Amino acid sequence: MTIKKPILIAFLFCSVMSFAQKKIYLGASLNTEFLGDFNPRVGGGFTFERKSTERRGFEIGVFYRSVVYHTKEYEINLAKVSEIPITDYQSYLSFLLNHKRYSKFVNFSIGFNFDYCTGVMRTFNTPDKKFYFYAPYYSNTSGRLLPMKIGLNAKISKTFPLSNGFVLEPDLHFSAVIGYSGEPVEFLPNGAFYSGVGLLLKFDVSKIKNDEKK
Repeated sequence: MTIKKPILIAFLFCSVMSFAQKKIYLGASLNTEFLGDFNPRVGGGFTFERKSTERRGFEIGVFYRSVVYHTKEYEINLAKVSEIPITDYQSYLSFLLNHKRYSKFVNFSIGFNFDYCTGVMRTFNTPDKKFYFYAPYYSNTSGRLLPMKIGLNAKISKTFPLSNGFVLEPDLHFSAVIGYSGEPVEFLPNGAFYSGVGLLLKFDVSKIKNDEKK
């Protein structure tokens, strides 16, 4: 009994200390992404981050992502071939689940992302006029699937503590996805590689609990 009691006290002390080290962050971010070209697209989203230990944690996020593709079609009329420039605007909601590693210099995270296409707008630029159509994605009684992209992502970031529990965290991130091209729009590309930069402003929620205890 004399041996077990100090062990139990030490175990409880370590448990309390490890719990105190855990931090929860809520954040909002803005980012600029590139998809195989130098035409940047602006997006943003919200994050939930749990720092379980001094070195490890995980983050969950939901982001808005948009993509622009430029293609061409050829129309033959009375032995005349006309070139029609086409622009596709695609919108996505991207859900992210990452394992995160912390250090004094930079942070590194890697994980999965799931991109759901919310709609596609295609514009046709003809010599005499410009017209377009919009195709939302949805599930209906015919069993049509929501087109989605599944992939891996990696991110390198650096934290800069601010006052009152706020933290600024710029990042450099990459994402490679493959997807399902479903009806009604058949021209949705099956895969993509993104690169971009982001700026995350997050707040340490655990600081509120610590302030209440004081």
